[in-house]
Amino acid sequence: MINRIHQSVAAREKSVDRYEAQTPSGEGSASPTGPLAVVFDSGAASAQEIGAAVQKIGPAVLVAAPSAAATAARPLLARAGHLVTLDNGFDHAVREMKAHNIAGIVTFSEDALPLTGALAAALEVPFHDAPTLTKLTEKYPQRMALADAGVSPVRCRRIGDASEWVEAVTAVGLPAVVKPMRGAASRNTFHITDEAQGAALVAQLLDGAEDSLVVEEYLVGQPNGRIGDYVSVECLVIDGVVDVLMISGKFPQLPPFRETGQFWPAHLSDVQADQVRSLAVTAVGAVGIRSGFAHVEVKLTRSGPRIIEVNGRLGGLQAELAQRAAGLDLVELGGRVAVGRPVTVKELELDRVYFQYYCPAPTCPSRLVRVRGLREVAKVPDITAYRAFVGVGTELAGGVATLNLGGVFGEAATPEAMMTAVDRALDLLVFEFETAHGVVGIPARDLGHAHELLSGHRDSGEENRD
Repeated sequence: MINRIHQSVAAREKSVDRYEAQTPSGEGSASPTGPLAVVFDSGAASAQEIGAAVQKIGPAVLVAAPSAAATAARPLLARAGHLVTLDNGFDHAVREMKAHNIAGIVTFSEDALPLTGALAAALEVPFHDAPTLTKLTEKYPQRMALADAGVSPVRCRRIGDASEWVEAVTAVGLPAVVKPMRGAASRNTFHITDEAQGAALVAQLLDGAEDSLVVEEYLVGQPNGRIGDYVSVECLVIDGVVDVLMISGKFPQLPPFRETGQFWPAHLSDVQADQVRSLAVTAVGAVGIRSGFAHVEVKLTRSGPRIIEVNGRLGGLQAELAQRAAGLDLVELGGRVAVGRPVTVKELELDRVYFQYYCPAPTCPSRLVRVRGLREVAKVPDITAYRAFVGVGTELAGGVATLNLGGVFGEAATPEAMMTAVDRALDLLVFEFETAHGVVGIPARDLGHAHELLSGHRDSGEENRD
């Protein structure tokens, strides 16, 4: 059996009546008698999850960001509360929200952080201030803030022109990581081992999608078999006080930095867990987060934990893990904190492993046409569900950003039992893709090198069982 691991998590109260409203601290705090505003875009909480959560809090204003994902979600958002769009401009949206006497604002989307910050400032309700938002959405200022605070300093340079590459890589050294100044899901993020390779990549990126890049030291993780060499830490911040909710273990990444899944709790020793918690709490303070969620990614190196990055929102799919493992609604919790409702924090003991293993999309363009083996996967011990993230018929653009087709969810008694269940599911699931060369079936286990299989025009899949 795994060690019984204690993590600090926010306790879910069964009755809304047990929460008493209190005024949030800080300048410009609004009365908590008004509604919560939630700014929606693609991110850590779906429109359905947000809708269910706000029903337990009270009246809500749902703001649809100007994006395709938020536009598609408008009907769901409108059912959850009063819908505000930016169709008539930012100022019009602010006036509409002011008429509702907004008590607090929150977002669960990385992309929506700047918009949420601007709305919060206009409405004079608490949220990340402008300097903090810069450190949360721009990677170089965040590295500088962490270094200035003495928190896990990493060699790092910013470049805006390809001519600056040689100076940057000389200062940082190889291997290195090249990433956009702004971005999420490891978009255009690359592991560089050769100076000439890096020069060509930097020139290509700066000539195309990016106007500024960050070159930083590559953190070498400590090998741990089938378990990833990094973890994430979910933190809740109230009036500047940081509590760790949970440390999530990770499965190994696919090149260059594509995530393949996570599980609660992380498989760490007590000493490692204490080091990770302490580092995450210090990092959250260093970037200036005063309220709300923080999602901190930490590399486990031979010399101890190192910060990968700090995010000013809830981590992706953490809400699903919390609900399944502990009956906790983290989306509701974030909303309550935003409007100044008190929440309690207590210890949770987990003696099972709750996991999500993701099936990555190919890095080359294709179209998903079918998923086979779903009925068989549903019968695998310790597998509780397969959840589709991408619908059949979806055109997949390719690229190195993290994009997953779906996930195998489950719970097991031990990490070893978890891996047994995952292995069985990966053997059973087959994804069919249409390319210019025809339809190709690829087992879930082989999706990490789907590019080669699709280019080779050969079906690596199994016979149709559905």
